[in-house]
Amino acid sequence: MDCRRLAFVCIVTYVLSVIAYIAYTRLVPYDVTLVPAPAAASISLLLSTGNLSSTANTTKVLASASGGERSTPTPTAAPPSTGPPPAASSSSWLWSAFAANTSAASQDGVWQAVDDNSTFVYSAYHDDVSTPVVRVIAIVAEGLQDSSPRCLYFARFPPPPSGPFATRTATVQFVPEPKWGYKYRSAAVICPLEAGDRPQAVSVVPPTWRESQGQQPLNVVHVHWRTYSSNLLRNLTRCNPALHSSLTASTPLVEMFTFNRHFGTEHFVMYSLKVGDQEQRVLDLYRSRGQLDLYQWNLPVPASDIHYFGQLANIQDCIYRNLHVSRFVMFGDVDEILVPRSTSSLLTLAWMWLVGRPNCGSLQFYNIFFPLQQPDTDIQFPHRPLAEKYRMNTFLKTQAMATGTSRQKMIIDPTRVEISGIHDIEVFRPGFTRCRVQHSEGVLQHYRTVTEESEVNHLKRNHLPVDTFLHRYTDVIVTVASELTTLGYT
Repeated sequence: MDCRRLAFVCIVTYVLSVIAYIAYTRLVPYDVTLVPAPAAASISLLLSTGNLSSTANTTKVLASASGGERSTPTPTAAPPSTGPPPAASSSSWLWSAFAANTSAASQDGVWQAVDDNSTFVYSAYHDDVSTPVVRVIAIVAEGLQDSSPRCLYFARFPPPPSGPFATRTATVQFVPEPKWGYKYRSAAVICPLEAGDRPQAVSVVPPTWRESQGQQPLNVVHVHWRTYSSNLLRNLTRCNPALHSSLTASTPLVEMFTFNRHFGTEHFVMYSLKVGDQEQRVLDLYRSRGQLDLYQWNLPVPASDIHYFGQLANIQDCIYRNLHVSRFVMFGDVDEILVPRSTSSLLTLAWMWLVGRPNCGSLQFYNIFFPLQQPDTDIQFPHRPLAEKYRMNTFLKTQAMATGTSRQKMIIDPTRVEISGIHDIEVFRPGFTRCRVQHSEGVLQHYRTVTEESEVNHLKRNHLPVDTFLHRYTDVIVTVASELTTLGYT
């Protein structure tokens, strides 16, 4: 009697598994269907989901820094896997359940656990600049740099029920940082690639993980599979760290977008941890125009356990998100504006240095504070009433305090940098180094209330020089005011 009952249960379980598998494969087919040419606002979505190949006939890089024609982006289906077909797993029921529980939406830009709260993964990129690897952006507990997690490679995303086609032993690469003593550090899990590997998805598992024990991975991440091509989607992209608190006004955010567009920035990548309603309205406006990619930064650890809301992981993600997508990448906070001074365009300046001087991997800009606690300038300039109405500090604050390299920011060629810090490059690709522009060529103008003791004492002891360079761009005031009016601010 017991044997017959056991056999009946096994048969019912098998039939239900087959029905679930058939339903799943009909709802989530693996084949990618060609889509019509997207609007500008859709291009970033196609890139993030892998439906737009960077090796396709996408927007061409300017033939020169001053201009050039662009071709219309042509989307293509994600390239078929060239790796071996998924092998039959000894526990196919495990992978059937895993696939059935995996969302059809791209698991990209979402923090996922690897194990019991010691490692988390966010995104994955094919890095073919040196030895080809899959680079998984991660947060890892301090002290685990010698651990050897494993990478499970899947030929399709979502992962097929038959399981991974390969398992590779990985290494953990921490982002260098001062000895801040935080519990978690920003890192990358480096998954090696062997001949024939072409994963479209990866799961990172701890070294103790055993499929034979019926364990399922806790994560699955879509791999951005891009290779080198002379055709890039854009020339200059700006990366901003995670927004983590509400601003007192939307003006600084609109000023940042407007000035950067004026100086040649084509696209923005930003991350949202905590955003107020006012800022969200601004972000939604630029997303609707196809000028902004916004990713959730659902930090999986307490903010007090990692440096500055995981900014170093944030930076690495933006670099590799733009690898083979944007020729140049720049960094800055909302209250920072990179200002070209010898030319009218940051793109021209980047081209002169990072293309004109082949050994330059990054272009460093000296920091100049414009302290907000200093009084507004008494200099008259066009459209001043509008600048005062909307509190445009970029025009009202003109007393300048230079701090040199202590808070510098960069424009980089993402193929020449392996790891970036917040204010400097930590690891260059072989053969490349940093280059610094002089004050007369370009600066980082930083609008904030200075609070460090040395900075406050400097204000007390010294009469700051006046810098009115941005007053030559007072037409920007009208644009910012127009944008704020569009957003409903009067």
